[in-house]
Amino acid sequence: MRSSSIRLVGESKALPEADTSSIQSRLLRAVPLRVVAPLLVGGLMLVLAVYAWASGATRYVESADPYPGMGTAVADVVGNFAGFALAAAVLGGLVSVVLTASPDSQGFIDAAVYPVFRRVRRAAGFGVVVAVLMAVTSAADTTGVSVGAMVSSGKVGYAFSVSLPALAWLVVAAAGVVVLIGSVSLRWSMQVALVVPAAICVLALPVVGNAAQGPDHDYTTGAVIVFAVSLALSVGLRWADRFRVRGLGSATIDEAADRRVGGIVLGADVMALAGAVAVTLLLRTPDVWSSAFGRAAGLLVAVLTVLMIADLVRLRRGVVTPATASAFATGTALVAVACWAVMDTRVAPGLIAHPFTGWDVYLGYSLPGPPDVGSLVSLWRVDLVVGVAAVVGVVGYLVAVRRERASGHRWPIRRTVSWVAGCAVVVVSTSSGLKAYGNALFSVHMAEHTGLTMIAPILLVGGAPITLLLRVLPTTGTTGGAACRRALLIVLSSRGLQLLLNPIAAFALFVGSSYLVYFTPVFDVLVRYHWGHVVMSVLFLATGYLFFWVTVGIDPGPKQLPFLARLGLLFAVMPFHAFFGIALMTSTTVIGESFYSQLQLPWNPDLARTQWVGGVVAAVISEIPMVLVCLVLLAQWVRAERRPDRSESADIDAGTSHTVAAMVSQLAQPQPLSPSAVYTREVLQTQAVGDDEKR
Repeated sequence: MRSSSIRLVGESKALPEADTSSIQSRLLRAVPLRVVAPLLVGGLMLVLAVYAWASGATRYVESADPYPGMGTAVADVVGNFAGFALAAAVLGGLVSVVLTASPDSQGFIDAAVYPVFRRVRRAAGFGVVVAVLMAVTSAADTTGVSVGAMVSSGKVGYAFSVSLPALAWLVVAAAGVVVLIGSVSLRWSMQVALVVPAAICVLALPVVGNAAQGPDHDYTTGAVIVFAVSLALSVGLRWADRFRVRGLGSATIDEAADRRVGGIVLGADVMALAGAVAVTLLLRTPDVWSSAFGRAAGLLVAVLTVLMIADLVRLRRGVVTPATASAFATGTALVAVACWAVMDTRVAPGLIAHPFTGWDVYLGYSLPGPPDVGSLVSLWRVDLVVGVAAVVGVVGYLVAVRRERASGHRWPIRRTVSWVAGCAVVVVSTSSGLKAYGNALFSVHMAEHTGLTMIAPILLVGGAPITLLLRVLPTTGTTGGAACRRALLIVLSSRGLQLLLNPIAAFALFVGSSYLVYFTPVFDVLVRYHWGHVVMSVLFLATGYLFFWVTVGIDPGPKQLPFLARLGLLFAVMPFHAFFGIALMTSTTVIGESFYSQLQLPWNPDLARTQWVGGVVAAVISEIPMVLVCLVLLAQWVRAERRPDRSESADIDAGTSHTVAAMVSQLAQPQPLSPSAVYTREVLQTQAVGDDEKR
């Protein structure tokens, strides 16, 4: 940490005494929260402990589970609250740093967000400790014994193997360790990357609770993913923004940052409220106030409604600092977390009364019969995460195209068609009958896999979304658009993206992801749960996009290969995909047999035959897009050779814009620091020296 700080600050003078005292006075604005927050958190934990003590064995009797004792029962509820609150602090803090930081020419965060950065590390460390303790507690809770009895019996391994919450807590701990390791870097791009493991810390527990069980659990899991992330952002951003230092730059910069955070907080409140209502309805809570689960859900909806209205009123009045509101707002958001802790540790009343079937347990819905054209077209199960994200992507792209044309510039219609078609393929693959039957039949699943891995990425890359954003977003100013543009350029020049877009890395991820998922026990885990299907969809889509960005992409990247090298890379991939399909057809082991056999579909008696059909789909259908991509690449090559003298717009459309490449390369070049940048570095150096002295 010390070496990173020294690298960031460089050589600079010590701050004058007056400036140092001014900075300290600004940092003292967080003192009220430091006093109130422990009392508030302690009070909520005490209330939850009293609730767990008063409910006693009731919530275990409801689910027909053995009672583990008062200590374990209380620790389970209180630990869920503490774990989610810490995960929310990590996620919200990282997002706050990403949204409000003003990176210098070398990509390091500034002094204004450094206090938030430090507290994110602390929260991540505490989160890892809580996650490890809760893993042990959840294992004991599932097996119905105290922690001491579990350890003394020597059945710790067995307890973990049968406890999904315990395994989820281990995932939280692992993701927290990743955040701790990554947080040694003060680079802005690293904070962006750490948002992913922080989100995993938030989602690991909710996706294995009530949402993963019973009828329509595909919908419920999608709703709880949206809810958990939104609630974490609402809580975490309010907490983090209390520690962001203002006044180091211009007032305009601070106002712009507040406006960005305020918009995200309001949007998070809206999405959290919608997710809470959806989860309550999907879990079939009959009478909201007749059970502890229903009362917690009703209070959760009420609290989120109050937060949303308060933030909306604040924005309408022009006070665009909802994340820096009073400790009361932060406390109100923590009450929502406490309500969720009660809901997540209690079986939903609708699940208690529902007579479960095999369909409910493994799919969440029933299938009318064997797949045919009619059922594949008519049977829709909308994916509330990936499918909705694709629709949002279409809307955002069309808005950007409209803005580009309104400014008097041309945007090729084929790019728009390509992007919209790619998003349509994503929606069909994740939300139509293809997905509904793909969850139950391996052959249909491979058609879905091919669409997400091969077809959709090619079309999405052809839409050139990054080029469109660079042309639409303003180049100067303190608006959110200008900040987004600079952030996008920093990401494009980051070492992480350079590594991912390395031809060897892109090739390995594209090919290796399929082999890793289907020829290891990973698929047996992912196919069982809806969150696993979401993970597979995102993984295949992302790896496909990266590979085709390298080969036929027209967007600017860290490095662009010659046409001949790109063509060779495409030819190198083709036999691997063909061999993947052949391996599926000739394998003597049925992939996902433990799951598919439990479905007992009368019209799918031969699982090996279904896998053979899936192998044919993977071997044949996947080669068709590759051949078309080769033809497109050859056409690009010929066009580039015939038109050496192009206009700037033609260069951008062809993906060889020297203008865009220059903008990206400028970020990696050392540049003279402005007085404000020097000032912020001096501030950070002063803070680092003070930390060392205290240490």
